[in-house]
Amino acid sequence: MRARGAPPDTGLFLTPRNARPYNHTMDRAEIRIDAELNLRGVHCPYNYVRTKLKLEEMAVGEILAVTVDAGEPARNVPRSVADDGHRVIEMTPLDSALRIIVEKRK
Repeated sequence: MRARGAPPDTGLFLTPRNARPYNHTMDRAEIRIDAELNLRGVHCPYNYVRTKLKLEEMAVGEILAVTVDAGEPARNVPRSVADDGHRVIEMTPLDSALRIIVEKRK
């Protein structure tokens, strides 16, 4: 059973260990995006490398929105970002893509 208002489970995406359920503590209106990366068409591992480099430029607590293709990038980027110690706030499936909202933690 999914939470009210949660996006449907398409089975295409894996949830990283530290991802909060959709709309758990933050309302979408509360999420302030500080930077965005559109990495559609960028192949692994370059999409993760570009995400990591962007997060290194950002201050702790800033929010990054990353859009990646469905499939391998949608599985690997959120998991790798979480493994690096950052918090995945939200993952939203789009047409053949995934939008990942990440808070820089360290």
